[in-house]
Amino acid sequence: MDLANLELYFERAATNNKAIQHTAQKKHFITFSVEDALSSLKNIEYPALCLEIPNERLSDQLSDNIRAISSSAIVIIKKVGKINPADIVIALKETYIIASQMQSKILNDRKKANQPGRTTPESLIKHLDVNSIQLVDVGPVFDGCYGWRLEFQFNGPKNLELVESDWLPGTETKFNFRD
Repeated sequence: MDLANLELYFERAATNNKAIQHTAQKKHFITFSVEDALSSLKNIEYPALCLEIPNERLSDQLSDNIRAISSSAIVIIKKVGKINPADIVIALKETYIIASQMQSKILNDRKKANQPGRTTPESLIKHLDVNSIQLVDVGPVFDGCYGWRLEFQFNGPKNLELVESDWLPGTETKFNFRD
């Protein structure tokens, strides 16, 4: 999976969603890791779509066909001023609508991605594992924000062929097997 394409895909989604309407001037989208989440959210407007940097694990299923399973999520949040239960419910309802719109877009783009010749960021969606999609409420997070976390995984091929030119000469691993 290509992180740049993943980021571009969700930035476009945040830009094109009527409720979010991300622009360069009115930031409603960020990419973050858990460690820098607090500092990244200082200059963001709400509702916000936040893309978590994916984690990756490898799988070969004993077939010598290496696959990368990448787990990520988007968090759709809205800031609630004073902690008022009625305002929290409103924020959860509004962000749930956006989260459902994102689910719909992702699933629709997954269908389109299987059309031959697609090279846009949407083509990465064809490796989406639909069974991994999970929607979980969040809050309070990031100083009074509430919303939804849409978790998902991609399961795609990973080319890990060794490129000799990436390594200094004479640094190959030498094995000495003894009984």
